[in-house]
Amino acid sequence: MGDTTRIRIDNGPYILPATRRRTLVLRSGRTLLRPFSRGGLRLFLTHSAYASNPAEHIDGIQEKIASLGGTCREVLKSSSDVAQAKQAFVARAQAEMQEQIGAEEADHHAFTAGLDLSFLGLARYLRKRAEAEATV
Repeated sequence: MGDTTRIRIDNGPYILPATRRRTLVLRSGRTLLRPFSRGGLRLFLTHSAYASNPAEHIDGIQEKIASLGGTCREVLKSSSDVAQAKQAFVARAQAEMQEQIGAEEADHHAFTAGLDLSFLGLARYLRKRAEAEATV
């Protein structure tokens, strides 16, 4: 479940999803919720955290993936190359985290999550999706 439910440090307010396997994460979220429909259960995450409200946590992951996907799409369109786009993505994601949880916690999340890898996963997803749409 680690990559599916991803980074939440010390049960803090900020959730940072792994986006290397975007489609898998979105599909798995629905499957993971089935056992929690009865309530009263916690979803234990990687890095010693848990979600008291699994549905809210998974919804948060899916919203964040959509937001990061939009950011990735924007920086790819406005950058001259992938390296520049990756740098812009990491900077924007880091700035958003700093606004929400402060610089120290943002650094902790960014180090733990590997924002550059998240960018690569999203960029790959967007490229493959565009290729699939071009063949239709």
